[in-house]
Amino acid sequence: MIAIILTCSSAANSTGLPTQQPVPARGPLPQQSNPSMRGFADYHAHMFSNRSFGGLLFWGQAFVPKIEPAAMAEALKPCQHTSLKHPVTAAIVSNTPEESFHFPDGYPDFEKWPRYTSAMHQQMYIDWLFRAYQYGLRLVVITATNSEVLCNAAEHTLRCDDEHVVEDQINQIDQMAYYVKTSESGADHQRPWLEIAYSSDDATRIALDNRLAVVIGVEIDNLFECGFGRAGHRCSEAEVERMLDEYHDLGVRQITPVHLAESAFGGNAFYDDRFLANSFYLTGEYQKTRPCPEENVTWRPLGGAGVPAFAKLLEYMNGLGWYSPSYDDPAKSSSACNARGLSDLGKFLIKQMMKRAMLVDMEHMSQLSTDDTLKIAGSAQYPVLVSHAWFRDLKHDEISPSDPDSATEWTDQRSEMHTSANTIAAIRALGGVVGVLTDQGRLDPANEPLKNDCETSSKSVASAYLYAVNAMKGDGGVGLGTDMNGLAEQPGPRFGSNACGEKGPPDHYDCDDLRVPSSDQRTNPKNQDHPVLYDGTTTVNGIVLTRYRAGNRCFDFNYDGLAHYGLLPDLIADLQQVGVSSTDIDVLFRSTAAYISMWKTAKSRAKNIK
Repeated sequence: MIAIILTCSSAANSTGLPTQQPVPARGPLPQQSNPSMRGFADYHAHMFSNRSFGGLLFWGQAFVPKIEPAAMAEALKPCQHTSLKHPVTAAIVSNTPEESFHFPDGYPDFEKWPRYTSAMHQQMYIDWLFRAYQYGLRLVVITATNSEVLCNAAEHTLRCDDEHVVEDQINQIDQMAYYVKTSESGADHQRPWLEIAYSSDDATRIALDNRLAVVIGVEIDNLFECGFGRAGHRCSEAEVERMLDEYHDLGVRQITPVHLAESAFGGNAFYDDRFLANSFYLTGEYQKTRPCPEENVTWRPLGGAGVPAFAKLLEYMNGLGWYSPSYDDPAKSSSACNARGLSDLGKFLIKQMMKRAMLVDMEHMSQLSTDDTLKIAGSAQYPVLVSHAWFRDLKHDEISPSDPDSATEWTDQRSEMHTSANTIAAIRALGGVVGVLTDQGRLDPANEPLKNDCETSSKSVASAYLYAVNAMKGDGGVGLGTDMNGLAEQPGPRFGSNACGEKGPPDHYDCDDLRVPSSDQRTNPKNQDHPVLYDGTTTVNGIVLTRYRAGNRCFDFNYDGLAHYGLLPDLIADLQQVGVSSTDIDVLFRSTAAYISMWKTAKSRAKNIK
C-alpha cells in the first residue's frame, strides 16, 4: 500500500506532510512486496515530446533534476509559443483554436493547460506519472517519437532527424531514472519508485517490489533512416542488424516498425489525408491504394479538392508545392487501404527483432503489413501487440467530413488503422496484449457494449475497454494505451460547460469545494449520473481518491476529464461509475503481469527464430 495520498484540503495526510504544498514529496517507498504483480499498465506514452518536433512546437518539460515545487515551476513555466510560424503549424495539430493562439499561462495557475484537448503542452510531468504510480500504475512504455515534417515546418532549436531525436529522448529517460534512484529512493538507493526494465526479469523484479517498471519504446516515421525517395536511404540487411543492436544497447525493447508514412519496411495504415501528405513529404511519392470492403473498411481518401487545407499548406510551407493527389480509383470504390504490405526488408526486420526478444508493436501498419507480421509471428508462435488501439467494429460505417453539422471526426470512419476482430484473435492466440487508446473519439452507438450518451468521455473509453476484454476472452492482456503527448486528445469531462465533447475554456472552481455536480450542472449537453466522488468514499487500488492539486489549480475529473497523466486513477474510478464492473476492472490491474508474461514468452521463443 502506498502511504502518500494527494489531496487539496489543508489538513495533514497520513504521512504527516502538510498537504497544502504545491507538490507532495516523492519517495522513498514503504517496504511492501507485490507478489501477484498487480497493477495497471500503459503500453504507449510519449513522456518526452518536448524533445520532439524541434523543441519549440511542444512546450513543457517532463522532468528537471530539482526539488519540488521549484522543479514544476521550471518545467511547466509559461510557454513561449510566440513564433509566427508556430500558429500556422499548430493549426495542423491543435484540437481547438484556443490552443493555436493562446496566452502563455502555465505554472502556477494552469488556467489554459494542461487540459484534455492539449496537443502541444506537457501532460506527462514526472509528478503526474508519480500520482498514477501511487494508485496502481506498475508498467509504462515510454516511447520516443518525432515528426520531421512538423519540425521542419516550425521554428526549431533541436535537430529534426528521427535518429538523433530517439537517442536524445532515451538519454532523457536515463537521466530521469538516475535522478529518481539517487534522490528519491532513500539512503541505500535500492528502491527507487521508478526503474528502467531492460528484460522481462527486470520487469518482474521491479513489479514484485511494488515499483514502476519503465520500458523504452520507439515510434518514428523513418526508422533507422531506412526510407526511399526523399526519406533517408535504402538500407541493407546488415545495416538493419547493426541498428537493431545499437537500439538494443540503448535499452530499446519495443518498436513500432511502421508509423505515419511509407517506409523501406512496409506500408502504413490509411486513415487521415494529413498523414498521406506526411508520407508524400518524406518520400516524394503518392501512396498506392486498393479496395478493401471485405475487411470491414469503409474509409476513403478525399483526394483533389477534398484534401484538408492544412495538408496542402504543410507541403507548401516546406517548399514542396501544393499537395493535391487525385486518388481516382479508390474514390470510385467502397473503401481504400494501402496496397503495400511488408517489404522483404520489413520481414527481415520483424524476424531480427524476434531474435533479440524485442516486442513488435503492430500499430499504424496497413492491413497487409499486419497480416504479414502475424504470419511471421504465427509460424514462430511469437507474441505481438497493438499498444494503443481503436477497434474497427466500434467505428462508424459512414461519415460526412464536409458536413459542418456532423459531430463525428473523419478518423471515426472504419479504416485499416482500426484494429480488426481477426487481428485481436490472433494476438490473443499468440499470448500478446492489447492497449486501449484513451482517445476513443466517437463510436457507433449501434455497436457499443455500453449505452453512451456522452461521446468522447469516459463512456467511450469504457465501451472500447469492454470490447477489448470480451475480444481477449477476459483472460488476455488488456491495458491502456494513452498515447499521452502524442498530439491526440484525451477523454473529456461528463459534467460542466465542456461535457461530452465541448471544447471551450476549462471550468474553474475553488480547490476547497468538494461538492459533486448537482442536477442543474448535468444538463449540458446530456443528463449525467454517478460522478466521481472525492469525499473519501472512492478508492482506486485500495487507496482513497482525492482531487489533485498542481500549483494553484485543482483538477476534478468530473469537469476536467483526463487533463493530464496524473488523472489516470480518476479515469479508472469513472469507468466504474459508468458501468464497468469490478471484475472487468480487475483485468486492467492484471495488465502489468500480462505484458511481462508476453515478454517472457518472447524471450523463450527468440532462440528458435531462424
